[in-house]
Amino acid sequence: MIKTDIAVAFTAVSALMMTLGGCASAVDRNYGKAVHQMMAAQVYRPETLKQPSNDPVEGVQADSAKAAVDAMRKDTAERTHAQQPIIFTYGAPAQ
Repeated sequence: MIKTDIAVAFTAVSALMMTLGGCASAVDRNYGKAVHQMMAAQVYRPETLKQPSNDPVEGVQADSAKAAVDAMRKDTAERTHAQQPIIFTYGAPAQ
């Protein structure tokens, strides 16, 4: 009886160790390199990633900049339709 319990415990521990052994792989030394490459490719002047500048942004079209500022300053739409209470129903529909 005791030998059977020991065999079952040994089998369970062995299976657990083999299962967890697959999860304990080393991290690749190039892990995250793709993210850094994509960030560098999306920047007009990649040298600014290493040496940030306090210079103002140049080259923005006036009409495009005005449209962006107007869109940010514009107030949100009227919310009169949200005056009714919002009811969330979980499970069966309310009667």
